[in-house]
Amino acid sequence: MNIVAKKTNRKAKRQTIRKKTKISKIKISKPKISKTKRRTFRKDKKKKKFTIKKSHKKSHRVSRGGDRKRGTKKKKNKDKEIEKEERLEFFRKVYYQKQNEQLEKLKEIEAESINSVSFVPTDDEINYLYQASTDALKDLVKKNRGPKLSKLHFVRASAGLLPNSLNPDDTILSQGGRGEIVYIKPTKISDEISVIKDRAMPLGGLSNGPNGVLTDCQNKSGKYGINRINLFQKDKETTKKLLDDYLRLRDENINAIFGLFVKSLEESRNGKYMRNDPTNSQLEKKLHDHYDNVTNMMSLINDKLQEKTLDDMGIGVVSYCQTWLSRGVDKKTGETYEKNGNAHFSVMSPHFQTRFYVKDLQKLRESIKVEFNHIPSYIILIQHFTSIMQEDYKGSFIHLDGLQEHYNQKL
Repeated sequence: MNIVAKKTNRKAKRQTIRKKTKISKIKISKPKISKTKRRTFRKDKKKKKFTIKKSHKKSHRVSRGGDRKRGTKKKKNKDKEIEKEERLEFFRKVYYQKQNEQLEKLKEIEAESINSVSFVPTDDEINYLYQASTDALKDLVKKNRGPKLSKLHFVRASAGLLPNSLNPDDTILSQGGRGEIVYIKPTKISDEISVIKDRAMPLGGLSNGPNGVLTDCQNKSGKYGINRINLFQKDKETTKKLLDDYLRLRDENINAIFGLFVKSLEESRNGKYMRNDPTNSQLEKKLHDHYDNVTNMMSLINDKLQEKTLDDMGIGVVSYCQTWLSRGVDKKTGETYEKNGNAHFSVMSPHFQTRFYVKDLQKLRESIKVEFNHIPSYIILIQHFTSIMQEDYKGSFIHLDGLQEHYNQKL
């Protein structure tokens, strides 16, 4: 009996399993939902998920004592803000302290740089220069190529320093100022005077900046006399006429002249830092970054000239010229130069060097975005420039702005 009962039970089980599998194989068709209903359904689904997560987060936070944590975070943030403010205050103090130090240091450095290479002659020295110019003109008339007409009188005439014709209109600077030399592009500031870029690297080589040049040295305009070879000629009236005209024109065209200065800086930087002076060498590698920083700073100043003047931005300018007088030391003898009538200029036609300098650091900082490394780099570069200029040009230039003041005091 037990065996028969077991068999019947097994049969019954098999039949129920078969029935179930048949049912699962039958495909149940899903009710079709329209597109609009689907969209709303999905949105509702998303909303539900989002709200569940949000509520979950809240409950999670509360369960961990979130309110207490938020309170400690606020305290920490406050502490951080106080720390940050204290740090900023410290840096402000250091910054302003350094600013004041830089201001004083820069004044000294600029003064040394300008005063070490230039001077204002005394009345006796001025009278000597009138006489020296007269003696040089005698040599010119006699066609005597000598040291009274150029310190480089022995250099070949084709270089244009002391031309074969001994005509000041034929020098490289006078011709360049008239636009007669292909590689020199002059900026005309009057019919008789132009400004041209110096070939040498400004502030890195032996160049102060752009040169003002007289383009009419033979009195075609009836202004500056025949055979004009220097600023100083014959007497006070003749000398002062050219001096006053040049300084006035320089100031009237100062933006254009500063633009030439900045262009020279950029070209020197892009030209592999070549000094392009008699040394024919490259600026020391350790100064390359400083030269870049100074160039960037001067470019920022140049960009602002549409809105402000150079004076507004704390930038000053002085002009120099070389004559038959120097307070420098002769490298060969080690003695101070005497009034021997020899020229200390190379080119036998009037030309004037232009030196831009920072005269008011506070104004400069207020005018442009001076980076933290601009002024330190400028100080380093000017110190280097002063040292190399002192080797060849110590006490060699007449300070034209100072000379004009000296003349005006005597009126």
